[in-house]
Amino acid sequence: MNGNTSTETIRILLIDDDEDDFLLTRRLLRAIDSHQFQLDWESNYHSALNAIRADQHDIYLIDYNLGQWDGLKLMEEALAGGCQKPMIVLTGLGEREIDLRAMARGAADYLVKGEFTPAMFERSLRYAIERSRNLRALQQSEIRYKELFEALRQSEMRYRGVVNAQVELVCRYRPNGTLTFVNPAFCRFVGKSREELIGTSGFDLAPAEIAPVLSEHIETLCATRLMSTHDYSFIRDDAPCWLHFTHQPILDNQTTVYEIQSVGWEITELKQTQLELQRALAKEKELGELKSRFVSMASHEFRTPLATIMSTTSYLLLAEHDLEAVERAVRLEKIKKAAHNMTLLLDDILTFGRGDAVTLGYQPESLEVVGYCRRLAEDLETTYPSHRIAFSSDRPEFTAHVDDRLLHHVLTNLLINAIKYSPQQDHIEFTLEIEADALRFRVIDFGIGIAEADQVHLFEPFHRGDNVKGINGTGLGLAICRQAAEAHGADIDWQSQPGEGTRFTVTIPLEQEA
Repeated sequence: MNGNTSTETIRILLIDDDEDDFLLTRRLLRAIDSHQFQLDWESNYHSALNAIRADQHDIYLIDYNLGQWDGLKLMEEALAGGCQKPMIVLTGLGEREIDLRAMARGAADYLVKGEFTPAMFERSLRYAIERSRNLRALQQSEIRYKELFEALRQSEMRYRGVVNAQVELVCRYRPNGTLTFVNPAFCRFVGKSREELIGTSGFDLAPAEIAPVLSEHIETLCATRLMSTHDYSFIRDDAPCWLHFTHQPILDNQTTVYEIQSVGWEITELKQTQLELQRALAKEKELGELKSRFVSMASHEFRTPLATIMSTTSYLLLAEHDLEAVERAVRLEKIKKAAHNMTLLLDDILTFGRGDAVTLGYQPESLEVVGYCRRLAEDLETTYPSHRIAFSSDRPEFTAHVDDRLLHHVLTNLLINAIKYSPQQDHIEFTLEIEADALRFRVIDFGIGIAEADQVHLFEPFHRGDNVKGINGTGLGLAICRQAAEAHGADIDWQSQPGEGTRFTVTIPLEQEA
C-alpha cells in the first residue's frame, strides 16, 4: 500500500441490508492507509434514498440485493433526483449481466463481493471520485464559458453606451503636439493639472510603447485630413491598459489641419473580456476537435475486432460439428486476439481519460533501473515474438529514485510503438545511459517513420498519421507517454525520417541527495 496518507477524509455511504457486509467493508477500509475514510451504513431502501438526497457523502456503495428492492432501482431514483456523486454497485460472483446493466445506467464502477482486495477497493474508490470531480470541473468550465460570453455582451453594451453618451478623455493639440485644451478626465488620467498641461507637448505624455505609433497616426491624419480611430495598449501601474481614441482633424481653411481633437475611452475591461472569451473559444474548439478525432478512432478501431469476433463466432456456430479440433482452436484464438486488442484500446482510453499519470502524482521510490529495463524488454519480446529488443546500458546496474509506474507508461508506450510501426524490421534498439544528473532512455526503430506533416501533432490525443491507417491503434500512446513524462519532470526528444525509422530520447533528471 502507499505510505503517503492523504489528509482528506472520504465520506462513504454503504447501502446494504447485511450487517456482515458492513463489517467487512469497514475492515477493508481500515486496511487502506492512503486515505482517511468515514463509513456510514444504511440498510433500508427508503432511508438510504433520503440519505443520498441529503448529499452528505462523497461516494455511495450500493448492494444489488436490497430485500424486495434492488440496487439498480435505488441508483436510478437517486440519479433522477439530481445526485451527482459517484456510485459503485456491489454484486455477487457470476452476475456479469447485472454489472453491465449497472454501468449502462450510470454506475461509476462495480465490484464483485469477496473478489476484491483492499488495493483494488482503494483504486476503484479513487478512480470513481476522480472521474466525478473531472466531470464536475468540465460542467463548471461550461458554466464559466457561458458567463464569459454574457460578460462580453454586457461589456459591449456598456462600451457602446460610453461611446454614444459620455465623453471620457478629451484633448486638443497642434500638429506638433502642443496642448490647447484638456478636460478634467484627461487630467486625472495623466495625473497632472490643466495648468501643468496647456502649452506642453501631448506627445511627451504618451507611453514609450505607443509614442511611435501615435506619431505615425497623427502624421497620416494631417496628410489625409480624415478622422481615424485606434486602440492603444501599454503598461500602466504594472498592468495592461487599453485606450480607444478617435482623432478628429480641425481645419483652418478647409485645407490645412491646424488642430486635432482626440477623444478617448479606457477599454481595458472589454479587451480583457475579449481575450478570456478567445481563450475559452479556443479551448472549446480544441475539445470539439478532440471529440471528432475520438469518434473517428473509435468507429474504426473498435469495428475491426468486433467484426472479427462476430464473423468467427458465426462460423463456429454454423460449422460446429464439422470443424476439427485444430481449426476450432485457431478460430477461438482469433476471437481471443480480437478481444485482447479491444482491451488494449480501452485501457489506453481509460488511462488518458482519467489523466492517470497526472492525477495520481509523482511518487518516487528506489528502483534498480538497469534490471527493470532488461526485464521490460524481455516481457515485451515474449508478448511480441516477431521482434527482438536489443537492450544495453553503460552500467551493469544502477539504483535511482524514480516512479516506476510513470516510467512504465513512458517506456512501454515507446517500445510498443516501435514494434507496431516497424512491421518489416524485427530489430529494436533500447538503451539506457546513466549520467551524473540524469537518466537517458533511448528507443530506436527502423520502421515507417513519422511524416513531417504529422510531427507537429505528435502528442495530440487521438491523432494518427496518414501512414499508419492500416495499423491498429488509438492515437493515445504518445499522449499518455507525455503525461507520464511531464509528471516525472522528464523531457522527450525525437528524430524521425519517413521510411527510415524513429528515435525517441527520454531524459529523466536524477534527484540529488541532500
